[in-house]
This record gives sequence, structure tokens and C-alpha cells, in this order.
Amino acid sequence: MHTKSSPQPLPRFRVQEASHQSLNISIPMDQQLLALLLQARSHLPGSIPQQQALAQLAQLTGRTHEDSLERQLLELILEARSHPSESVSRQQRLTRLIIIIEQSGRLTRLRKYAHSYPTSMFTDLYNEAKQKAWMYICNNPELYRPEKPILAWVNSNFKYKFLDVLNEQKFRRTCFYDPFVLEKIRL
Repeated sequence: MHTKSSPQPLPRFRVQEASHQSLNISIPMDQQLLALLLQARSHLPGSIPQQQALAQLAQLTGRTHEDSLERQLLELILEARSHPSESVSRQQRLTRLIIIIEQSGRLTRLRKYAHSYPTSMFTDLYNEAKQKAWMYICNNPELYRPEKPILAWVNSNFKYKFLDVLNEQKFRRTCFYDPFVLEKIRL
């Protein structure tokens, strides 16, 4: 006689449990990464203790942190994430992060889009997208994953915000100049 086995849980529940557990682990992981960054910064550049701290950091994140700018940005974002979302300390760290990225000159220039627009219009679109990207990054620093470079995350968000701004601009232009669209809006 064949007995029915108990139903197996659906795979999606396992995935949700795994992602939920990884979210619970991220806060201590942030503290551990921050401690290693501070330890590396407290030693002389190139010294054995600094190299050991950077090696441990590389083990945890799965990538090397040879770029001092990247280490500085990582430290700021981890510190910001350790503070409550509306706190002054968090805002100060995120503001410092923005200033350092702006001064570094490593924010994407989006040159492939520049030739499609007059210079003044491209500059306006670029600046609007930059403001939206900074707002998104400041409101969502928890979405950054330490195993990826911060500048790649920032530039990726900036590019998508730029594309959003372009689409908004095209929609506005279409609405104002296309009589068919204007007629539909009036109805």
C-alpha cells in the first residue's frame, strides 16, 4: 500500500527565509567591516598590520580594497548605515560621501548621451539626474552591498536616474507638442 508523503515546502519560501536571514546578519557584518577599515586606517600605509586588516576585509567582501578612495567611501557608508535614518550623524556621513565623490571626479560623465542634446540642455538634465541620484543614495544606503565597489553602485544609480530624467523630458516634450496627445489629455 502506497502512503502519501507530506508535501514539500515550495522553493520560494526557502529563498525568502535565506534572504531574510542575510538581512539579519548584515548589521553585525557592517560593524565588522567598519572595525577592519578603522584598524587599517590606524596603521601606517603598507605596514604589516594594515595589510593584515585589508586581507581580512578582502576575505569578508570578496574583493580587494587597494583604492584608498574606495576604502574611505566604504567607511562612510557603513558608518551612515549604523545610525538611525533621520539622525544628524547619518546625514553628515552621507553628505561627506557625496562631497568626496564629487571632488574625486569619478562620477560618470555620461558622454554617450551628451552629443544628442545642446550643451545647456544636457547640463540641466545631468544636474537634475545627479540630484535625484544623491537623494536615492541618501535615502537608501542599506541597499549598497559591500562586495561591490561603491563608485560602481553610485554610477549605476546615477545612470538609471539620468535615463529616468530623459524619459520624463521626452514625455513632457511629447505632451506639449503632439496635438493628438493634447487632445487625449483634454478629454
